[in-house]
Amino acid sequence: MKLSRIIPAVAGILLFLSIVLTTVWFLSPAKSNQPTEISVDNLIVKVEKREVKEINFRQSQVEITDNDGKKFFTSVGSDATREVLLGTVKEYNKTNTSAPIKYSEEPASSGWGWVVLATYFPFYFMWGLTLAVIVYAVKTLSRNKG
Repeated sequence: MKLSRIIPAVAGILLFLSIVLTTVWFLSPAKSNQPTEISVDNLIVKVEKREVKEINFRQSQVEITDNDGKKFFTSVGSDATREVLLGTVKEYNKTNTSAPIKYSEEPASSGWGWVVLATYFPFYFMWGLTLAVIVYAVKTLSRNKG
């Protein structure tokens, strides 16, 4: 097989793979267990009623998993509200040592650039590689025309 036929074949395969990967990425089904929003007061009531198994404190929201495995979240407007919720959980864990609530705190984020780069890099790389092969194929085929 001639080199002039291999290059367009590789370009076509790469283009097809990039289209398939992009389609699969964007059309993949959402998570099956989507959290529902509750208020801060309802969260405190759930903690006091021993209905909470795990709490994750994020930068702007708190994610809750109850004893049935259902997920909830509440938006935290200020650091004071976050501290009140964290204090409630710590107080609950002091008084109920037999069944404490697992909790974790997310450290302050230093930037979202690395997350975006790590998430989208494979697609950008595939698109760039496909574009480079297509440009090379077009130059090679147009040069060998006459």
